[in-house]
Amino acid sequence: MKWNWLPSMCTLGNLGLGSLSLLYTIQERYELALVMILLAAFCDVMDGMLARMLGCTSEFGKQLDSLADIISFGLAPTFLILLYKLENVHWLGPRPRLAF
Repeated sequence: MKWNWLPSMCTLGNLGLGSLSLLYTIQERYELALVMILLAAFCDVMDGMLARMLGCTSEFGKQLDSLADIISFGLAPTFLILLYKLENVHWLGPRPRLAF
């Protein structure tokens, strides 16, 4: 049985968890946003390990992993820090209120 799809599923999990972290940050559910980032880190470790173990690395997989890393470890933590820690710093500008 071929398991070549497994690393890509972990990468997509990483991307999805990073996106959920952004959503939870916007909804001011900061603890859940942090948990999503930590789970994304676990998925990131697993996708690389599985790809090497199964010998199924690809250029597409590398690019997808880079996109997931940008969202999960660049954008999501930045939003979390800005909206949680700097919400009372008014000289940076008004805090946007987004309703979902």
